Amino acid sequence: MEQKNFGTAEELYQFVHLALHDVEPPARPDFVYLFGQTADNAERSLDLGAEAGKAGIPVGILDCPPYAGYGGVAAWKDGLLRRGVPGEKIILLRHIPLRGNPAPNTCAEASALVQFAKEHGIRVLLIVAPALHIVRAALTAIRAVLREYPELRVYFRTAALYDWTGGRILHSQGIAEGTRLELLRGEFERLERYCTQGDVASLPEAIRYVVSRDAAS
Repeated sequence: MEQKNFGTAEELYQFVHLALHDVEPPARPDFVYLFGQTADNAERSLDLGAEAGKAGIPVGILDCPPYAGYGGVAAWKDGLLRRGVPGEKIILLRHIPLRGNPAPNTCAEASALVQFAKEHGIRVLLIVAPALHIVRAALTAIRAVLREYPELRVYFRTAALYDWTGGRILHSQGIAEGTRLELLRGEFERLERYCTQGDVASLPEAIRYVVSRDAAS
């Protein structure tokens, strides 16, 4: 596999801001997807999902039992129902393990999500993740889009900020633990490695995608 250069510090700074503060989609999203989180990071994503679902937009969640820190589809569906989302607006996306790894992960979710979007004619997609995860979720989604369905316009929504420095939480399939500030280091270490594996877009690719997406809107 040809190794890609992940990008420069300047491009990283640019894309972090693009992901954290993306524009509103020019058209109502056809679909909103909540990337799976550990229980420590789930509540704010569910809040945003509930806003979309109560507005009549279908909301997708990962159809997977509790595993490696993920609370499981039953807990996430119940969280949306308790927030007032009609049951018919909650869409379960089948978990498709990648490379023999049964654990739910961002790359597997993004691949399944883009396949689902292509099969169902979704043109405008909004993905939701906490600030700790949104950059990796966005880069992973863009990579899947460029590979499978380049016409898809993906927008990013950051779940409300949590306490960055207080309390220790679980993250990344439950294998990473620390404050959210400490866990950011692990996030950015993963990005370069996953780019080499071909699982996330390089920063130049991602920035070009967003520029092209907005120019076509």
